[in-house]
Amino acid sequence: MDDDQTDILNRLDSTYPCTALPACSAIIFVEEATTAIGKPSKVAFLQLISKLVNSIEHTPNQRFALALYGQVVYKDIEYQTFENFNQTLNDFIDSVSHSDTPNGGTTNLIPLLSRLNSTINERLYNSYSVLLMGELQDVHNIGQTTKYAQSVAATGANIYVLDQTKRLHSDFWSILTGNAYGHVINGTNATPELLYATFSQTIMSDFLAKGC
Repeated sequence: MDDDQTDILNRLDSTYPCTALPACSAIIFVEEATTAIGKPSKVAFLQLISKLVNSIEHTPNQRFALALYGQVVYKDIEYQTFENFNQTLNDFIDSVSHSDTPNGGTTNLIPLLSRLNSTINERLYNSYSVLLMGELQDVHNIGQTTKYAQSVAATGANIYVLDQTKRLHSDFWSILTGNAYGHVINGTNATPELLYATFSQTIMSDFLAKGC
């Protein structure tokens, strides 16, 4: 290599330095933390999240977040690396298992959906996936909440719902997921093994496919 070629390469390195690839895909896990859901279902969902995230290949380009809601958003969305997220998740598994906190008495989806809409529309990452566990029979003002679900669906995020609703038929979750086929899973009688198999083959597989 002559001096001219070396000089060109040095200038290229200076102008376009090599950097680590940025985080480009995010997955948000959302749990309804209320009396309507109940402690066993809350713990089971957190344990399901743990099993799902610990069974995939991890890269520096991924970000994970956990949110909990009831009347308000109890745990806000915070994007973390896998290691930090895993610690956060384990802390909440311990908290819910031992003291059942947080544990809201009423359910209001509007603050949570508003937060989802705003964080996804910031477009910090190329792709967003959301797995939400909740119920509808005790939701406050569900009619007024529909427009917020439509706004979240319009973001184009890949949204799945684990539906714990009993004694109520509603198309609300279908609206939230953009009417995507197979994205609303009834969890009222599903075993942990079935739910793990379902979500590992769907949302987690999709998440892994979303690269930079």
